[in-house]
Parts: sequence; structure tokens; C-alpha cells
Amino acid sequence: WRASMAAGPPYVYHLLPGNEASLVRECLDRRWWWRPATIYASGNIVPHHLRIGLNGQRMDWSRFPFHGVSLSMCNRLRNNREACVKSRLALNLRRWVYARKRENNRSNGEAYDWVPTTFVLHAGRDTSELVAFREHDVKRKKDVDDAGTWIVKPEASNRGRGVEVLGSAQDVEQHLACHKTNDVFVAQVYLESPLLVFGRKFDIRVFALVTPDGNCYVYKDSYVRTCVSEYTLEDLGDKAVHLTNDAVQQRLPGYGTHEECNKMSFQQFQRALDDGRRESLEPTEDTSASADTGARIDFENHVWPAIERVTAEAFRATLGRGADGGTRKITQDLSSKSKARNGPTPNPEKKPKAFTYELFGLDFMLDQILSPVLLEINTSPALFRHGEVLKTTSSVDDGGGGLLNRGRRVSAAERG
Repeated sequence: WRASMAAGPPYVYHLLPGNEASLVRECLDRRWWWRPATIYASGNIVPHHLRIGLNGQRMDWSRFPFHGVSLSMCNRLRNNREACVKSRLALNLRRWVYARKRENNRSNGEAYDWVPTTFVLHAGRDTSELVAFREHDVKRKKDVDDAGTWIVKPEASNRGRGVEVLGSAQDVEQHLACHKTNDVFVAQVYLESPLLVFGRKFDIRVFALVTPDGNCYVYKDSYVRTCVSEYTLEDLGDKAVHLTNDAVQQRLPGYGTHEECNKMSFQQFQRALDDGRRESLEPTEDTSASADTGARIDFENHVWPAIERVTAEAFRATLGRGADGGTRKITQDLSSKSKARNGPTPNPEKKPKAFTYELFGLDFMLDQILSPVLLEINTSPALFRHGEVLKTTSSVDDGGGGLLNRGRRVSAAERG
């Protein structure tokens, strides 16, 4: 140990700028065995063991493992697009649900209400997805006599950019007609009657860390994002009502009026549920489908375990599949698939060793019966420390392991 100290930190990290990179720098600087990489005036970087890009920076996999070091680590999974690109997420979840029902004969058993009905549509093209979308619309009108509301998102956008809430399938097709041919969008059935907090829409941002061995750790101190304005379906174009993204809400006049930076910790959220379970959590449309707001909603013991289960299931369905679809059964657990696709399995006979991992941000809403609905999975989730909630939640390192110290491992072998 003393010899190591005298020689200086043995491991070198290269931290790319953006998305509160100082947070990770503070974490690594507390560990004597890490030092930052030297970047020369020419732009060349000394050989380093760890590359960290928190702002969606692309990884050149032809240069991984890194040259000149015996150990290489990167905070990006090779096949993360299978979870984070909205079109890939939708298709992978659909295939996963179909396979699970078929293999386990669960068509009348296990519910998959956490997977919203979603179609992948290409502007200017008649595809099988468009046919299925139209057929679904016809059936929906026949079953409930309602045109239905849709939320449409570009397949690879973030921060609420390009997202529209539209009142009918015809509106969706008109929206697509305004874009370039082959632009890809996902059209998702809008959750019209969500659970509300103080009459406003919210979603739940959940941090999950997938490690090189394929395990998934769900961060217990995630948070709730709220909208500025009261929820209504009268004006579908009002982003103050319908989009919880911080990039959208922070530009609105009422930002921070109800909650600091429109954020709640889970403890604050539970208090809000307790204080307003009758007056502030009124159902928005169909009272027959609402939760029993007279009973206490226990977020930690009722809702959170369901979120953990869905998180594990979602990663099995996406990261366990791989970009090529493969011939391997997608019901294999995440651990075995990740070792094959997200980095070499450690081999003492082969140098250098290389490992990949990634922190994801999953967004959930709750319906009126308190079931979580997965909206999307984000790479490079925001780690900014605006307001007290995020100062606490985004504390990656608390002196004792940070994320892993306050996270719970969700076994990939669990079936819920």
C-alpha cells in the first residue's frame, strides 16, 4: 500500500465534459488510486483505464479495450440502443411479451399492463406497423367509442424535443406527413387517466445501474418530477400540463411554484399522497376505474416493489436480446446475455481485461390502480444538482459506495 502511494495513483480516468461531470470527478478524487488523464495540447490523451461520458457521447468500440493498459472500463453498454432508442424499446418489449405469453401459456395469466401499446411509424411510408396502427384504432373506436389520445415521440429524441400529444389516429398521421420520409416515430397510447398529485401530472425517474456481470441495481433514492399546471385533456398542446421533462418545465413561468424545481423525493411524495389522497388524487375521467383514494397509498411497500420488478423485466427484454436479434432464447437471464454482448468475460489468460457498465434513467407513470407503466429508458440520465431533492438524489458517492451502497440488486433470474 505504501509503495503504491509513493508511486502515485495506479489507475487513470478520462472524464468527458457535460451533465454534471464534476459529480463523478468528486467521487473519483476521494479514491487515492485514481487520477485524471493528462490531455496534451495536441489533443492526445495519455493511456487510461476508465472512460466516462455522461452526456451521450459516442463510444468508438474499435478502440476498446484501450491501448497500452491492462484493464479497460467504459460507462456504456455496447447494445444500450436496444433499451434507449424508443423504437427498439417498443419492439423488444412487444416481442418479449409475446414470447413470454407463448412459452408460458400466460395469455390469461400474468399481466403486462406496464407495457403501453406502442407502434413504430415511418413518415411517408406504408408499413406493416402503420397497418397495425390503423387496425388498432378501428378496434379501439369499436370497443370504447373513443378516438383515443396518442403521444408521439421521435425515436431518438430526449428532453421532450419533438414530443406531441394528439387527439386521434388521424392527427398522428397528419403529424407524420409534416416530416421527412423515413423519419421514425413511436406512437403510444396516452395514459389518459393517470394518478395525479395535487391535481397535476407526474412521473417517477428511477436510476438503475447495470454492471459488467449483468446484474441490475435499482437506486432507492430516485425522485418524482411534476408538471406546473393542473391536468386536463382540454388542451393537448399545453406542455405545461402533459410533459414532465425538466427541459420543458424549467422554461415555464410557474416552474418551482409548487415544489422546488418541480421535484419531490419519495418521502415528500408519500406525504403528498397521505395529505391529498381524497381531495388531490381525484380520478380524472372514469370514477369506476379509480383507485380507492380513501385507503392509504403505501409507495414504499406497494408501488416500489412493482417498479423494481418491471425494471428487471424491461432489461431482460432489451439488453438480454442484443442488436442482432440472435437465435438465443430471449428468456435467458440478463446476466448470461450481458456477459456475451456487453464486454468480454474476465479471462486471466487474455490481456487486457475489459468491462462495460451503464447508469440508466427509467421513467414511470402510475395508473389509477397504482400499477407502474414504463414510458421509456434513457441513457445518460441527468445528474444535475438543482434543488435539495437532486442534491441528495444525485449524490453518486456518499463516502460508502454511493449508488451501489443505496441501491438494491434486482436479480436477473427473478421472474417477478
